[in-house]
Amino acid sequence: MKRFFPIVFLVIIVSVTAAQENPCPVIIQNALNNADQFCSEVGRNQACYGHIAMEAQPQPDAVDFQFAQTGDITNVASIQSLRLSPLDTAEGEWGLAVFKVQANLPDTLPGQNVTLMMFGDTEIRNAAQTVADQNTPTLDMITTTDANVRVGASTSAVVLASYTTNTLVTATGRSLDNQWIRIDLPDLPQRAGWISAQLLSTTGDINTLKTIDFSTPEFGPMQAFYLSTGVGDAGCREAPQNGLLVQTPQGAGTINLAINEVEVEMASTVFFSAVPGDRMGVTPIEGSAKLTVGENSSVAYEGSWIIVELDEDFSPIDIPSEPVSYDGEDFESLPVELLDDDIEIAEGMDEDEIELLVENQDLFESIDLDDVDDVYEYLAETEDPDVIRFLTDELEYQTFDGELAEVLEEDYDIEFDDEFNDEFDEFDDEFDDEFDDEGDEFDDEFDDEFDEFDDEFDDEGDEFDDEFDDEGDDNGDDGGDDEDDGGDDDDF
Repeated sequence: MKRFFPIVFLVIIVSVTAAQENPCPVIIQNALNNADQFCSEVGRNQACYGHIAMEAQPQPDAVDFQFAQTGDITNVASIQSLRLSPLDTAEGEWGLAVFKVQANLPDTLPGQNVTLMMFGDTEIRNAAQTVADQNTPTLDMITTTDANVRVGASTSAVVLASYTTNTLVTATGRSLDNQWIRIDLPDLPQRAGWISAQLLSTTGDINTLKTIDFSTPEFGPMQAFYLSTGVGDAGCREAPQNGLLVQTPQGAGTINLAINEVEVEMASTVFFSAVPGDRMGVTPIEGSAKLTVGENSSVAYEGSWIIVELDEDFSPIDIPSEPVSYDGEDFESLPVELLDDDIEIAEGMDEDEIELLVENQDLFESIDLDDVDDVYEYLAETEDPDVIRFLTDELEYQTFDGELAEVLEEDYDIEFDDEFNDEFDEFDDEFDDEFDDEGDEFDDEFDDEFDEFDDEFDDEGDEFDDEFDDEGDDNGDDGGDDEDDGGDDDDF
């Protein structure tokens, strides 16, 4: 079950009085400049009204909703929908909104957020119908005995952790029959687990916790939404296509969203557009995006894009398409300079690259590319040079260690850059020298100890031989045979 978390939401609509023949570049640049400086102090799970010419609708249970003029700040969960102004050169307007989303990033990274930026003729509508739907009440509880924390609400579910008696936990939900309690696990990737309610006590009321329906995913404020963009371009070269640009923090792994009822798992920077009754386009300009409808998924990497056909109600009516190439020039005007991390918009893949990407779609279902051990195991099982070349060349997967890199180069003719090879050779030479020196030292020490042992053994052997000869002479031949037989019986 995925859990989603609060967002920061910054809105800027630029109004410019243009007194020149072609005001479009000035309108766009002013919008970008204002977006770079307005609402810098807005906090998490808040929305800041940046400028005029926008339509914001509150949730029906929103209290004291004030979002009518520049500088207004409100809880983002209070916003039901937001529609931005398309480019209007006569009025000098062009809509731009910036979100900061925690998504499924851990709480231990409070300074890192996912950036969502919408611009032009674009509307976003919260999938949640009320503020209350987006809140997650919590309750302090204590374990009354040693307790296992499981991945699901069942004694057959995998154990994630074990707590001792009197451990304080934070409850965030309950099963429909109140037999299981969901708790926070901030230090684990799953971030949540389940404990039998019989093993917990509290001074509060567990009925205040949200009931969890395992058949549907759970979302936080504006984590699941419907996106709609206008048809056609904005009318001038400086203006980007109408749409939504999303970027994850570097090194944070993948994040999850639900856009137009399509599950999206992505990393780095992806552009979204959506026309109801037509299709939604998902374009990674850096990184990757995986789209899932039902049990059907498709993955695109930078240089390719995927479409999902939509009905008039924004819902998908078909499975995600196979990835196809795009024209990089179509995305040159995207406002990537406002993103937290610098990127270069990737060029479109050629036919051979697209063919490899389509052929290797099963790869993404089989392994986690962020898990190096998982990749090694997969490569060892398949020993498929085409897959290895796909990882190293097309996806620029370069996190192999020196030993595997050498195997790839020798057996599969996969070449790594000179810097990588130099570092590996330096490590290899250093290891060989150290091993040779320690080996010689060990060999000399072993020889000395062996010689000393050999001399000592010879001395003790001579002494034993003399003693045995003396005893044999004393016993005589017949007595010796009788004693020998008796000795054999005792040994067995």
